[in-house]
Amino acid sequence: MFKLTCVNSIVTALICIIVSWIGCNMPPSPVPPLPPAPDPQGAIVKISLKGLGCSASILDTPGRPKDSYLVLCASHCSKNGQLTEAKIRLKNGRIYPVTLIHHEPDADLAIFRLFTLDPLPTAQVVLDSPPVGTKVWHMAYGVDKPGNLESGTITAEENNEGQIKMSLSASSGDSGGGIFVFAENKICSVVCCGQGKTLYGASARQINNALREAERKERLGLLEWEWQPLPLPVKGEAQ
Repeated sequence: MFKLTCVNSIVTALICIIVSWIGCNMPPSPVPPLPPAPDPQGAIVKISLKGLGCSASILDTPGRPKDSYLVLCASHCSKNGQLTEAKIRLKNGRIYPVTLIHHEPDADLAIFRLFTLDPLPTAQVVLDSPPVGTKVWHMAYGVDKPGNLESGTITAEENNEGQIKMSLSASSGDSGGGIFVFAENKICSVVCCGQGKTLYGASARQINNALREAERKERLGLLEWEWQPLPLPVKGEAQ
């Protein structure tokens, strides 16, 4: 009995030593890579809708799937929903197709879906609309000064169309580009329309509501799309 107990103790001790040795020599578990930091300027892209040129912003949204992004633009760039397919061009020249999934003509904002596993530069949206007097900037592709950083301030709170008013310069081609808060470098509006240094754009509250609505419609399969039968080409003689 004593010998059997000793043998069991020795076997147990050897097993512990082997397990401990294996544990010490096992390769460490891989650490998942950290998500890339926001890149507001890199996230600003050109968008082409059947040749019509605007600007847009690739977004980093909460819970974003690994295989897709949301792209923020202006509704009038899509002719208020008539143009649903587009392409974006990044600063490095890469081009990706995007599809319109939601638009709001009154606030003048549009949301596109971009499918890719590529890591892309992104921007974030502020949670709440900043107060009057907040300094803002945009850096879109207007014909006046393409890619030039323009700065200004918010001059009026959200109106009944869901837009804020700003003292900020913009030109043709800037439409749809994100407008950022200087202090946070996060989007608070979208270039819509204006004259001189008076500019209007969707409020942050309106943008966040639209993002949630777009994802809800996708999740429930409620996206609108048109389908008209293409006429059969005529060939040969009728029988």
